[in-house]
Amino acid sequence: MDSRFALTLALPLTLASALAALAPAWAAEGPVARLAAESAQEQAAAIAEIVAAGEKYVPEIEAAYAALKDDQRELRERYRDAVARVRAEQMKAWAAGLSPALEKKLAWDGLVRNLTWLPKPATTDDARKALCMVSRSVQDWPEDEAARLLKECLADKSPAVREAAVSALDREAWKGPGAELLLAALKDESEKVRTAAAMILLARGDQRALAAVLSGALSKEPAVRDQCAQVIPQLILAEEGQPQHTRFKHSPEEIAALCKLLDLEDMNARGTVMRVLGMAGDKSAGPALLEAIGRETVPKNVRRICTSLGQLRHRPAAAGMVKLLEKGLRADKRDYGWAVAGSWADIGDPDSVPAVIALLGDEKRGPYAAAALSWAFGMDGADEDYARGGGPTDALVPTADGKLEKKSGADVPKPAGLKPLWEAFWEKKKGDYKWSDEKSALRP
Repeated sequence: MDSRFALTLALPLTLASALAALAPAWAAEGPVARLAAESAQEQAAAIAEIVAAGEKYVPEIEAAYAALKDDQRELRERYRDAVARVRAEQMKAWAAGLSPALEKKLAWDGLVRNLTWLPKPATTDDARKALCMVSRSVQDWPEDEAARLLKECLADKSPAVREAAVSALDREAWKGPGAELLLAALKDESEKVRTAAAMILLARGDQRALAAVLSGALSKEPAVRDQCAQVIPQLILAEEGQPQHTRFKHSPEEIAALCKLLDLEDMNARGTVMRVLGMAGDKSAGPALLEAIGRETVPKNVRRICTSLGQLRHRPAAAGMVKLLEKGLRADKRDYGWAVAGSWADIGDPDSVPAVIALLGDEKRGPYAAAALSWAFGMDGADEDYARGGGPTDALVPTADGKLEKKSGADVPKPAGLKPLWEAFWEKKKGDYKWSDEKSALRP
């Protein structure tokens, strides 16, 4: 070959090589590698290419992300941002097909930020969860469109997505398909999903959610248990100048759940349960309340149990209350013995009357027994608060002709003096008092 021809041929090749050497290194690399470029323009072009390709580069980014060193923070953020944008575009196309209003109403840049903050590149589940959360800020979202989208999210295999979908349904104005989805979520296999739906419905006054909330208060999951336990105080309504009463009319299923809550850790929460069981009036709660007396260590709650047992007129509890009167029920400066006496009186069990009469001979317990007998046989005042001491100044005193006479102050004999009077009265009249499940056997 002519040397001049060889030199002429070599010049373009040498020039090409030289020009190639001068070209940026990223020009021949894929978009994932170009995310490491120093130029912001180059990074943006790489992200645009990645987003346009959809899912194509996501596995490569995930692998590259896993190989990053701890000090490569900026590149870590770029990887997450790129995948976040891919997911956002996927969600936009998917969501707009079910709810066209979202395409313009949802803050898609907010969705990207939400996904970029995750500790790893976002998955599809992450994107659906974030979509539900961001959708909570959408104004004037048509309920029928929202229901179509959120129904799909409630069918997602990920409990986290379903829980986020329930949260997105928390709109007071949605009373149609949105409310129906919340009711359906009460049957979800995930306890967190069921609880989230129940809390929303219960806040609206929908009692159909109460059983799920009460069940959640027994959860082994601390977050669920604590969240549901916060609802317990709301089961009682307190209106100024009005007697307290239950917020709901409780079903047998709910009564059974409440009975299981008699061991709640929080003293006041379980105390509320004790009160609700009495106010609800379901006699099936009696055995559980009576059993709880033996476990309860707080005198105030023992008093609450006794009050509820009195409201239910749970006959087996009468003998136990006599024993409580024998022991005394006090807490620091508060004396709950009067409340126990009043509860025994409300039950009105004829079989336990002799045991209470016997207490009249006890110097300390005699005043409680005198009050208990007076209240049981019809004297007003059993519902007054004697917790700080004192006790009633009035009493019923049996007369020689077998009647009961109300006396006050100094006219009332000492309990020891009342004892033979009540013994004689009961011996003469006990046949007139027969237990009834319908009304007190002792009160006129």
